[in-house]
Amino acid sequence: MNNAALGITYGLVAMVCFGLMSVWYRPLTSRMNSIKISFYRNGFISVIFLLSFPFLPISRVEINNYLTPSIIYGLAIGFIGFLSQLTILKAVQKEKLGIVTPIANSAIAPTVLFSMIFFHESLGGAGQLLAMLAILIGIILITINPKDIKTAGFRISAGVLYALATCLLWGIAFGWMKKPINIFGPILTSMTIEVSVFIYGAITMKIKGESFSCPDGYCLKYLILIAVAAFIASLSVVFGYAAYKVNVVSALFFSNPIVVAVYSYFIYKEKLSRLQLAAATLIMAGIIGVCVL
Repeated sequence: MNNAALGITYGLVAMVCFGLMSVWYRPLTSRMNSIKISFYRNGFISVIFLLSFPFLPISRVEINNYLTPSIIYGLAIGFIGFLSQLTILKAVQKEKLGIVTPIANSAIAPTVLFSMIFFHESLGGAGQLLAMLAILIGIILITINPKDIKTAGFRISAGVLYALATCLLWGIAFGWMKKPINIFGPILTSMTIEVSVFIYGAITMKIKGESFSCPDGYCLKYLILIAVAAFIASLSVVFGYAAYKVNVVSALFFSNPIVVAVYSYFIYKEKLSRLQLAAATLIMAGIIGVCVL
């Protein structure tokens, strides 16, 4: 399998996993706060990494490179990832998944921008530029409530603001992630980011005086499912970035609102207005266009 095929395959796997994580967050947000969810999610991911570490293909060169100041890259991305987890959980708690996920996953735009700055990756020409424009127009339309405009009371909901913050944070984190991958490989990069999120969560909980008591069985079930999906998604992203272009792999896994929309329609019975549905479709068309044009 060539590098392009590998990158696309990893991107598709990550797309499914990220989509499932988004919908599994919903039942947790009504029973646990975002900091606690992040702490336990990444605690379980850290355990999975610990148990699987002896079986992961890590070279001696990667380990030697890891034991340098370069680890700061991974720790910094982990901190950004921790902040983005808090914002996406707040967004899911306050707004419909069908609105939140297209906005947050429009992070493909800043991700591609950062990949162009840091790694000199180029867009595919006018087609990809139009695709980016479609994404941005879709974001604007999906945040507008026509009733608010008619009554001169237009406002952007808190959920939308949190989703926009997530979009920017994801763009920075994923756009920068190839840097540590190039230094100490995809596996150690993924492990550093996920474990550091767990550490940041523990520190935050301690500062805020949150209880470290074990979640109930209902929450525990979803936390474990999310951790497994996140572990697979994290490795898929870094292996995809190692194999192929950041902008193409990112376009694929940021298309996960398709997974969310299908799941939410059948499980949560969520319905969107025609304007919101058209805007979500425009965003998805733009994301796919970035990949194929």
